[in-house]
Amino acid sequence: MILNLETKKIKKINKTECEAYFDLPKIYFNNDQQIQINEIAIDWSRTFSGSSARLNCTLIDKSPSNIQQQLLFIPLDGSNFTFYTPTHIQAYKIQRPELESSQFILTIPEKVEIRKIYIQLYISNARVQ
Repeated sequence: MILNLETKKIKKINKTECEAYFDLPKIYFNNDQQIQINEIAIDWSRTFSGSSARLNCTLIDKSPSNIQQQLLFIPLDGSNFTFYTPTHIQAYKIQRPELESSQFILTIPEKVEIRKIYIQLYISNARVQ
């Protein structure tokens, strides 16, 4: 299943982290399912000199090899709009029973406002209720 999500709200946590809130559908997961990001778009309020950002998500499994639950590493090009499609898509094991309770945290290298975030998620064998 492919989900196209756009932020409804973005809340600053601290100087370099913000939480992205999406209208998440009721989707329930089995133990063998995985999630991946096909693409992301970020509309920044201004240009800035950061080199990379990171999208972490509580939906994916926290493990010794992924302690921060990083879902996507995002290279930045210094413009006020970022569109990124990973060349090597990484699928992650899902740890939560449902999508609705997941948190999406974006970590950026400097203090800058974000207008909007769009992500396309792929969820293996999803069932909607």
